[in-house]
Amino acid sequence: MFQQEAFGAIYLIDDDRKAIVETGTSWMRIESWKRCARFGLKAADIDALVVSHIHLDHAGGAGFLLPECRGPRCTCIREA
Repeated sequence: MFQQEAFGAIYLIDDDRKAIVETGTSWMRIESWKRCARFGLKAADIDALVVSHIHLDHAGGAGFLLPECRGPRCTCIREA
């Protein structure tokens, strides 16, 4: 966020269905996939992207991660 490469919130739900909760910033896209790979997951394994609200540190990466996934939904819980 604001040219800071390591700022944001990202969580992974690794269950029957896989989800990324909070996508962090656009700067975190590559790091997000590296972290998923630590769990043996790749973009095609992600079923959903969920963001709690539209702030760049929580949802800024959604537009960058979504096209790389196999077609998950992107859901916003609420607007801030």
